[in-house]
Amino acid sequence: RNTQLQSLGGLSIREGATKWNLKSRIDDWKHKHAAVAFVCSRAGRCESLRDLYLRENNLGLGGGALLAEWMPSLAALHTLDLYNNNLGAEGSAALAKQMKHLTNLQRLQLSCNQMGVEGCAVLGMALRVTPQLTKLFLSNNDVGDLGSTAVAAALSNVGGLRVFQL
Repeated sequence: RNTQLQSLGGLSIREGATKWNLKSRIDDWKHKHAAVAFVCSRAGRCESLRDLYLRENNLGLGGGALLAEWMPSLAALHTLDLYNNNLGAEGSAALAKQMKHLTNLQRLQLSCNQMGVEGCAVLGMALRVTPQLTKLFLSNNDVGDLGSTAVAAALSNVGGLRVFQL
């Protein structure tokens, strides 16, 4: 049986993998959004995928919005690491709106994404449906008092949260 699903830009993704770590890989590819679509479509077919690390790939708003579209197929994820991807308020908000599909998510890393107050406010609403979350990282996002308040209000529903960085 062929365990390689497909290859793009030198990246092959194995069927049955539980962890993908694509740090700084997507930014090197000529067509970044095609690469994000490739990764997400393969993740949706890989039921065993539990940890997705896309840190430091400069996905931007477009990549964040594309990843958000695929979130319904990523329901098995335990870890989503999007550290330092320049998602901005709009990309972060698009992802946050789809978090309802990540019913197993335990660790969310969104530090250094320029979320601002708007992105953090939408994330605050999304956190109300993630009671299984144990680790949340939001540092260096310029969220201000309003963003901090929105997240803090939602955290009362996340009883298992052990690590929180803002």
